[in-house]
Amino acid sequence: MKRNLRLPFLSLLLLATTACASHEAIYKPGLWEISRQTDHAKGKTVVEKRCVGKETRSTNKDSCSKRSVARQGAQTTIDSVCSFRGSSITTHEVITHSGSDAYHGVETSRIDPPIHGLSETVSMEDGKWIGPCPADMKPGDMLLPDGTKVRANQRNGGQS
Repeated sequence: MKRNLRLPFLSLLLLATTACASHEAIYKPGLWEISRQTDHAKGKTVVEKRCVGKETRSTNKDSCSKRSVARQGAQTTIDSVCSFRGSSITTHEVITHSGSDAYHGVETSRIDPPIHGLSETVSMEDGKWIGPCPADMKPGDMLLPDGTKVRANQRNGGQS
């Protein structure tokens, strides 16, 4: 059976862009289920789980030269410029909160130079809080759709 190697790479790229956005600073602690659709995934929805802690911060913060978070009412706008595998990723995201247990976000990221031919992505993301983090997940950890656990110290392409 031939395996599509592009999906794991795209999962890493999505991880890099969402990590730059510093979601952990906005959402309540616990396990979040995140459904994400991107323009380059041909209509597929990717569902991941992310453990968020009270004091969790993105492990990619040192790779970001710009980062701003503005919250007004039920809406949060996040702008960042981060580096990932030699490319600059400029991200703009608008998140609409539904209380403290759910949100909907739209994110545009520009990648320069392109990675695997990808120069821009547009993503829609819906998140819902599903409870406390399980014992085998620490704040910052993610569970990818293929069952792979990505520890907080593995972000940014495997660099601590």
